[in-house]
Amino acid sequence: MCKDAWPAHSVVCLCAAPTIKSSHGKGRRRDAKADIQAFLIADLVDRETAGKWIICGVFGQLFSDRFPTRFGRSVFAFVSLTEVHGRTELILRYIDLQTNEVLLQSQPVSLESGDPLAPVEAAFEVPPLPMPHEGVYSLELWSGDEMLGATRLKVSKLERLSQ
Repeated sequence: MCKDAWPAHSVVCLCAAPTIKSSHGKGRRRDAKADIQAFLIADLVDRETAGKWIICGVFGQLFSDRFPTRFGRSVFAFVSLTEVHGRTELILRYIDLQTNEVLLQSQPVSLESGDPLAPVEAAFEVPPLPMPHEGVYSLELWSGDEMLGATRLKVSKLERLSQ
């Protein structure tokens, strides 16, 4: 069971290819699994007016001098997918890999693509991450009951230097 859920309004931006008639992907099942091209955790993700993504401070490890705790601020998850056929719903889950407990889960976010070869990109603002103990955690991207992919986050104890 999920301890915390965060609202869908925390999605920064969903950008999909416009719905167009295309011969790309003919012969492929419409229920085929989307392919992850990028899945990053970062300090900041934004989209400039020209359409380019600005992804700052990509990381895969956090430190704390005490446990349990939460990271001191929200972070961002950026995903880029291809092979999105029509409409799909995405959910992000933050998992404690030691206990397999879902610590955070987003509300479902719908996106749609008219061209399975075009990238579909989204950025999610994730609330402060719970860190109950040192260890490895996973941020997972789900569509329905299928995990599309995951990125790991290592949490380590920060040893203070005694003076």
